[in-house]
Amino acid sequence: MDLYVILLEIFRSDLQFSYVGGQEGLLTCSTSASHMSEVKQKRLRFGEYGIILFIAVLGILGILYFGGFVQLGWEFYVGIILGSEGVYTIFFVFSHRSQIRREDRNYMFMWGYVLAALGFALFVDIFTKNLLLNISVAVLIGAILGALNIKYAGR
Repeated sequence: MDLYVILLEIFRSDLQFSYVGGQEGLLTCSTSASHMSEVKQKRLRFGEYGIILFIAVLGILGILYFGGFVQLGWEFYVGIILGSEGVYTIFFVFSHRSQIRREDRNYMFMWGYVLAALGFALFVDIFTKNLLLNISVAVLIGAILGALNIKYAGR
């Protein structure tokens, strides 16, 4: 076996390791020949995509800030981070609607809305200079969405 095949087999889930005692402590690995041609792909879950999005947004904002492209207050940066995670959560709920239980779907949707609303309120604070007004508008929209969610949740 060449090095590429060995490394490929190490990262597979059907690989079985066994420890052979002794002074050197030999580690052996074995796999079934029928599994050599199978390729298993694991779909990323909600949290893994969320972490990837957080790191990507943090990297982009770091480039914008430290590169001198956008020199705004902390509200802008925190608003973009929270808003992107909130929009991602709402998008995830709608795109995986059939795979998520209704209770979890409602819970995830409302937390996605809270994150998106806070992000939007912080982002718009650059223009309005009134954070409490922005949060109040976000809370009002959240109350309307909550009422609509309760009314139409059974459908």
